[in-house]
Amino acid sequence: MGNNSSLVEQLVTASANIPALGAFFKTSIMVDTLRKLGDSHFDLAIHTLNNLNSYSVEREALRMLLGELKIAHKLLYEQRLEFYKNMTILSYNQLILSAYNYPKIQESRYKEAYAACLIAVIHNYLDDGFELVAERLIQASCAIYDRPIFEQDEKFFNPIDVKSKILVNSAMPLAAIGFFANPQNWEEEDEAEKKAFNQQLKLLAENLHKIRAEKEAERKIKAIQDALIEAFSKWPNSEE
Repeated sequence: MGNNSSLVEQLVTASANIPALGAFFKTSIMVDTLRKLGDSHFDLAIHTLNNLNSYSVEREALRMLLGELKIAHKLLYEQRLEFYKNMTILSYNQLILSAYNYPKIQESRYKEAYAACLIAVIHNYLDDGFELVAERLIQASCAIYDRPIFEQDEKFFNPIDVKSKILVNSAMPLAAIGFFANPQNWEEEDEAEKKAFNQQLKLLAENLHKIRAEKEAERKIKAIQDALIEAFSKWPNSEE
């Protein structure tokens, strides 16, 4: 497992203030990260980011990017959900195959979480309702803790039962199944990763809330300035 918490740490840095967040979308950082994740679900988003400067209206481009990231996030979640659903109906040979697929599904949680975080950041930048931002941050947490996003999916999610089923039903030696060769070490490392990621997630939430407050303060100041300008324009000229 890699340092997955660095994914959201990157967003924490980018959301330190309004100018930094605006600049983040115009650098190659996000494109480079999505490429490193190596998932075809992000191909459309990468294409839009590469052509961001060709759009005359930045908000229009970001709306398009938002839609593409939502599709990527949905597909990654459905991939995770489908894995657990299938565990109830798998044949013996499929169970053995699942022993290889399980670690991939677990690793993809962080891609799903990163997609949710990016969606939250863009919603915040576009001044969409903060409930949309909060919803995506919660979904990111659901991904890293391997929990369902929707209540109706709860019955399918039981990672412990999945591992037991694979181990009990598979005659394949543990040493042949990389993920299960030393499950205790993996779980300890994963637990540390989850905590680190969740800590960065909290910092991201704080930054996004702070940016929202800064923008609101700027709007109020602008409203006061506009009101003063209008009031001054109506005052009689003292020279007359």
